[in-house]
Amino acid sequence: MIFSILLLALLAVVLFGSFAWKSAVRGYASGSSGKSVRHKREYLEEVTIEDNGSPNKVLVIDVSGVISSADMDRREKNMVESIAEQLQVAADDSNIRAVILKVNSPGGEVLASDEIYRSIQDFQADTGKPVIASMQTLAASGGYYVSAPCRWIVANELTITGSIGVIMHGFNYRGLMNKVGLKPMIFK
Repeated sequence: MIFSILLLALLAVVLFGSFAWKSAVRGYASGSSGKSVRHKREYLEEVTIEDNGSPNKVLVIDVSGVISSADMDRREKNMVESIAEQLQVAADDSNIRAVILKVNSPGGEVLASDEIYRSIQDFQADTGKPVIASMQTLAASGGYYVSAPCRWIVANELTITGSIGVIMHGFNYRGLMNKVGLKPMIFK
């Protein structure tokens, strides 16, 4: 009986805590005016962190993990399409004055990195709005590549960055061919 009462009391505390936490988050997200500041556009979501009354906005695009053109899952677009769509939103919204590209990536596919690079380059040329790369813990290879066209790159002194390049694995059969007596022949 005592165990059941303690269990019910614990359940009541957990439910109350969950309700209080959700209310606090809802109050924080709604800002001082009490109206909701979340807006959805397909799978994109606009969140206002602080409402200071200014109509000006800064778009933050997150580039985390391996850069790839593969679909994230069946419901979402791939990273390249997602970033291109977010840049299009920034181009269409006159209140967005700048874009911050938050990069925390070890790199990834060369083609996907190049497509993001070109999207950023075209966005800046077409709109005149700056894109600022904010390198987080790691911005290597493709992570550095997508940061390169940005107007400014900001990195902590402990950020691991650099190495735009390609690694390719192969075998050299020349010694084996010489031992066996094979020679390459070219016919023209």
